Amino acid sequence: MKINNIHQVVDLDTLKEAGQLFIEDKSCTVEELNDFFTKYKSNCRTLFFRNDRIEELPEAMRELTALEYVILDLPNLKKLPSFFQEAAYKELTIKCAELPGIPEKWSHTGEPVLLPQLIRFTLDIERMKHFPVSFCLPSVKYLKVFSNELREFPGTLAKMTMLQNLSVEAPLCQMPVLHTLRGLKYLYLKKTEIEDFSSTDYWPESLGYLFISNQIAVNKGPVFSILKNLWKIEWFNQKPSKANLAGISVCKSLEHLELKNVVLHEGLKGCEGLKYFKIKGGELASLPFYVTALEHLFSLEVIDTQLSQVPDDWSGMKGLECLDLENNQLKDAAFVYTLPNSKTHFINLKKNPISDPLFMLEGNKMLPVRIEALDSFTALGYKETLRFVSGLAKSKLSREEKEWFYTQFKEQTSFTVPPTWSVYRLLQALHIAYKPLQDVLTHRILELSEQQKAEEKFQAGTKVYLTGKFEQTKKELKEKLTALNVTLCNKWEEGISHIVVGKRPPVNLPEEAYEGVCVLLENQLYRLLEEADPKFLLQEARQGEQQMGEGVMQMLQSEDPGTQMVALEMLKSGGVPEPLSIELLVIQKCSEDSKVRKEAKKLLEAFGPAEWLSFVRDRKNFVNSQEKAEHQIYKKQCELEKVTGKEPLSQFSLGLFERYGKGIHYLFANLPLHNEWRLKAMEVLTRENENVLNLDHWSKWNIDVLPKFPSDYPHKAKITQLNLSNCGIEVLPREIREFENLTELNLYGNNLCELPEVVLSLKKLKVLNLYSSKIISLPASIAGLANLEELCLGVCSMEAFPKEVLALKNLKVLDLSINNISSLLAEIVELEKLEKLDLFANKLTEFPKEVLALKNLRVLTIGRNSINALPVEIRELEKLEELDLTRLELTQFPKEILALKNLKRLDLRWQNRSFPMPKDIQKALPECEILL
Repeated sequence: MKINNIHQVVDLDTLKEAGQLFIEDKSCTVEELNDFFTKYKSNCRTLFFRNDRIEELPEAMRELTALEYVILDLPNLKKLPSFFQEAAYKELTIKCAELPGIPEKWSHTGEPVLLPQLIRFTLDIERMKHFPVSFCLPSVKYLKVFSNELREFPGTLAKMTMLQNLSVEAPLCQMPVLHTLRGLKYLYLKKTEIEDFSSTDYWPESLGYLFISNQIAVNKGPVFSILKNLWKIEWFNQKPSKANLAGISVCKSLEHLELKNVVLHEGLKGCEGLKYFKIKGGELASLPFYVTALEHLFSLEVIDTQLSQVPDDWSGMKGLECLDLENNQLKDAAFVYTLPNSKTHFINLKKNPISDPLFMLEGNKMLPVRIEALDSFTALGYKETLRFVSGLAKSKLSREEKEWFYTQFKEQTSFTVPPTWSVYRLLQALHIAYKPLQDVLTHRILELSEQQKAEEKFQAGTKVYLTGKFEQTKKELKEKLTALNVTLCNKWEEGISHIVVGKRPPVNLPEEAYEGVCVLLENQLYRLLEEADPKFLLQEARQGEQQMGEGVMQMLQSEDPGTQMVALEMLKSGGVPEPLSIELLVIQKCSEDSKVRKEAKKLLEAFGPAEWLSFVRDRKNFVNSQEKAEHQIYKKQCELEKVTGKEPLSQFSLGLFERYGKGIHYLFANLPLHNEWRLKAMEVLTRENENVLNLDHWSKWNIDVLPKFPSDYPHKAKITQLNLSNCGIEVLPREIREFENLTELNLYGNNLCELPEVVLSLKKLKVLNLYSSKIISLPASIAGLANLEELCLGVCSMEAFPKEVLALKNLKVLDLSINNISSLLAEIVELEKLEKLDLFANKLTEFPKEVLALKNLRVLTIGRNSINALPVEIRELEKLEELDLTRLELTQFPKEILALKNLKRLDLRWQNRSFPMPKDIQKALPECEILL
């Protein structure tokens, strides 16, 4: 419950039941707060309090005895209350600027234990200079401290033996003593000013994750001989440091290493399990050879280090997927050819002075990856760039990778002047699907053809060879050429005088073959056939008209007024084909460009049906229809009907609906059943699939004719899927039963308070979606849907597991996500065919062991529940393939999962705390995708 002003009227019962209380009254006083808390003794568990004025907390706050989670954002707080010592808080966050430190009486020097249940403690105090000398909160597991002035921690921090996660963002000048904290696994130090990390008193053996961001140069690094369990290190120095990684080889569990301004040392060669390694900044002239021997490394990033030399052989990096060497001094990148081809898919060599980027094509070598190294192309001249194009055409790269190269420098080079190449080289480059270059090369080939006009015409006995793809089949072309006594050769042979080039011609002939022959493009071939015998073009003319109509339609449907004007100019000479007339009508009434509307009007007046004239000449338009509400468009349609009649308006409305998704209201509200245009509108709704009727968001059209649909639609027997999601339905029309072959019914997001009786008459129903409705229980008669296989009851405010679903013996999928279910029924075992169960975001406090009886279960989602452990018996779910454990309260990796040998996907994201993965997880679950 959110309160912006404590003087506002608040319902007492509502406040008492509020689980969370957010008070953001920035101007109230302590006295006013005392009155508020005295009057309203809420049972809330969470309190968020923000105020810019008060300097101390009200004593009446102690009345909130149920509080567990407290967040205080009080910039002017000067004093902490004494009742905090007795509070049963589990999590406490204090954010202020003025509090000079924690009072001495908060320190634990004996009995009683202060804040005995506190687990998470966060202090964000800008000007806190010190902790009490005897500061100690023994129950705390997670401690975060943010300060701009704190210089050191007291020695009593070492007595907080329950501490697992310590995060400090402050200018500490001395490392705290932590070696006694045997449970500490995560240490995060930021903005520190520590020179020496080398004392053995600083480091606990249990540490798994270490983050250091130091503001000054470090002279001595951590004692890695103690830190054998480290699996992740992030060490960032703002200035280059003398400290190095000597001794890190003992960290056999190390998987992630990220460094900045840290000296790389040969001790790294012992970390065979390293998977991610990044080093940025500093001076690293050469990359040590042992780095390329880390066969499990999947990501290597060496950035801004002045790197100029790398090992020649990278074949040992079998697991490498990403290599980033940006902004270094590499001149030779030939090493990329030694990378294994199996996994590496990204290399970044940008901002390196690579002497010749054409190295990537030398010797027709096959690149293992796509390489981002093409900023060097800006230095290439026009001829060199085209030489690259030619070499690219000859290379063994895939077409997709060739095209990818073009996208890297297409804006850096402008292909405007045809190169003086031979036809052979032109065709080599033309093979690449890069249009700016294709246009230039095609123009050059046409120029060469013009020079050979004397040899162009076909003579009796002429031999022709075709290369590339053509609009007509080779069989059709062969028949036409044979009629002219011209031979079409299937392979190259002596005596061929003409080569006809289609699209994407393969360069499969020797260069000598193109010498002394006439090279034609496809359109030139068709022109020669026309000149030789026009009858060949009769069929092509008809096909051309159809293709032209399709092309003009696409141009008319363009959003660009210039393209539409070109299409209108094309129609001036040939008239308006019937299929284009409705589209032209929509443009004339809806285009935002007045010139387009004017030209469309002229065409319709000249070539359109006579009965349309009154509609065309009426000044009312529908500009910006996509932005207007349906009722606004409907009002204008009704006004037009009085002037123009229903026929042209109906055709226009259908076109408007197809173009903008608006205007259908008129067709269903004003036309009688079985009207031609009303039926066509129904066909449009099922155009993508004749078996699917999609009425998603029907309510936005403001049409109250849903009950008429089954009677109105002539093909209702074909409909197997009906989508009525987000339609605002409160009562489902009884006429829905006429869709007797319905197998899927989607009622997502409606206002149904109970399962409609009409649904129970749909005996063939297999999928029923009631997600986000107001249904809190099911009728026993749902057992009549014996064929039901999938039932979705997510976000339905259900307080208990719906026992009625137990009668659905064929159920395979059951979604009960985001409800208030706290337990399952043992009888769920009766759902023997159940394969997918979704219990996300309910009120489960432990893993529901009833699930273990579902032997065919393949997908289980139990995330966002108060579950802190999994039972050993989960291994009984032998067929489980997907397991979602997001947002649980797990304290460690559930090793029971390793027994699920068929697991394909495991989701462990957004846990309350992080934990390392077992070393053998990939071996135990080799095919499982793990999300963290």
